[in-house]
Amino acid sequence: MKNTFYTLLLGSILLTSNCKKKTVEGPAGPQGPAGTGLTHYVGEKFGGGVVFYVYQDANGEEHGLITSLSDVATQVSWGLDGTDVQNCESTWNGKENTNNIINAGAQAGDPASVCRAFTGGGYTDWCLPAIHELNTLGDNLYLINKTLETDNDPGSTPLNFGNSNYYWSSTEVASNQAVAFQFAAAISFKSNKYPVRAFRSF
Repeated sequence: MKNTFYTLLLGSILLTSNCKKKTVEGPAGPQGPAGTGLTHYVGEKFGGGVVFYVYQDANGEEHGLITSLSDVATQVSWGLDGTDVQNCESTWNGKENTNNIINAGAQAGDPASVCRAFTGGGYTDWCLPAIHELNTLGDNLYLINKTLETDNDPGSTPLNFGNSNYYWSSTEVASNQAVAFQFAAAISFKSNKYPVRAFRSF
């Protein structure tokens, strides 16, 4: 009788071991989007202002451009009228242009000098932007002004735009000319006729 019991028990164990489920891996799911590898983003308040451009250099180091939270001067002339500032034609290097303008004798109230004297966020390396730097800011104007209008900071002022609002760049053209940038928009009569494009959000 005992032998029969052990025989049944052993058979039950063997049967149980043979019935264990096998683990089978299913197909791999779709791969998620690749990360940017960047720690900063356009519209971020950082470094005394708002980030409006972020990129990585050839060594993989992160860099960016920042605009001040508000205008640092209003209704001022470029200065040095009649002076051909040497090496001040760069369309992308506002820092170098600013240095050359100041070295050429810019007055304290001129745009380049005002930017260099600005200490927003405790930083002292502000400059008058070159024209392509301003253009890049214009490309991201939606995100920049959204941040400046919603950050509840009394020191923040959205960038002005319209048919009479220009911003000086540090890019010189001639001894009496420099490039100004306009965030294009205009008020129009409702009776005028223009194309229409539909937008949506999600």
